[in-house]
Amino acid sequence: MRHIKLLLISIVVFILILFGMSLLFPSTVVISRAVDISANANDVYKKLDNCIAWKSWVTQLNDSSLRTFTATKIHSDKLDVTITAIQSDKIISEWRVVNGNLQESTMRIISASSMPNAITIQWQFEEHINWYQPWEKFASLVGDQVMGTMMENNLNNLKKQVEIN
Repeated sequence: MRHIKLLLISIVVFILILFGMSLLFPSTVVISRAVDISANANDVYKKLDNCIAWKSWVTQLNDSSLRTFTATKIHSDKLDVTITAIQSDKIISEWRVVNGNLQESTMRIISASSMPNAITIQWQFEEHINWYQPWEKFASLVGDQVMGTMMENNLNNLKKQVEIN
């Protein structure tokens, strides 16, 4: 009986330590990637301002399960994407994976005033994680590698498409 009591107390203390450590992590996670493109900003903007154009350069959107695919909305069993704001220098959208948190995506077009055909595309995802979900805070540590690699590959796809034309 003494060993079982020690085991239970040890498990509770371990869980409390993990929870306490998770409180040290930020509750907002931002994953950001950028690429420099040698092209006209208007040509690049046409690839960013609607969901239908995303399909040509975002590989994750080439899924046969996508049911609704309009200029401002993507819906499937796994993913919901809605463009919430389109401005001259950025496109803001909301991404929700099934059983996941809402992520806000911002794609910025940054023009270099000294070079007319050189722009930088900066794409970021911002996710707010609840304080009472420590497992999600720990999962966010590897999220940068997973999401970041996906974003880099997709931005390079965009770069190849736009620079060819």
